Amino acid sequence: MDLPWHPSRQLETDASTEPFFWHCSESEPWEGTKHWLFLVNPKFPPDPKIDFYEAKLTELDAGTVYTEVIDNHSASWAIGKGISEALFAVMARILELTIVSSQREVLETAERQSGLAIKMWERFVSKGLAEYNEVSGRYVYLGSGGY
Repeated sequence: MDLPWHPSRQLETDASTEPFFWHCSESEPWEGTKHWLFLVNPKFPPDPKIDFYEAKLTELDAGTVYTEVIDNHSASWAIGKGISEALFAVMARILELTIVSSQREVLETAERQSGLAIKMWERFVSKGLAEYNEVSGRYVYLGSGGY
């Protein structure tokens, strides 16, 4: 699946009246573990001089992906605008897979969560968009209304 940049691919956020445009690309089989890269930019066409908001979801099993990368690159246009909430809703709708966080810190794997990622997931929990699974050590995205 490749969903190229298009003016109709806009994120709707509660915190901003500015449009944000998104793109999705799926990895190729030769790249190893299946993953999807979502990029967000405030311009259409995207301005390569502006840092992108980036989310990379990697297949964990047939029905689940985990957030290997979630990074706004400290771009001022992306901070506090509700992009994470809007993008997660789009990713869940497009992929139709369960989205979970990476694990907090696992020495046997390359998985880890940054403090900013934990802050984002905790914000999702407070809004009813996610819950923390003590057994797996992962946050689970529930979506709007906790479906």
